[in-house]
Amino acid sequence: MEDQNLVLLDEPTRGLDEASLNELVKLVAELQQENKAVIVAAHDNYTPLGYTAHYQLEGGHLSRTGNAASSTPSSGA
Repeated sequence: MEDQNLVLLDEPTRGLDEASLNELVKLVAELQQENKAVIVAAHDNYTPLGYTAHYQLEGGHLSRTGNAASSTPSSGA
């Protein structure tokens, strides 16, 4: 398989134990260091994978709710 620039993760933290979660966090950080685009779909508001932008889909509307300056999404939409 060719080296890809986009990685899609659907609920990547669901059901992981702490050790596996730590490995996933490291992997995502490595991908980001390699300038890969990592898109994470999650149903919770806190997925500890780091991000440069956070978007929320609610009621059929997509809005940006956070950015690289915060470690977790802001509380407002």
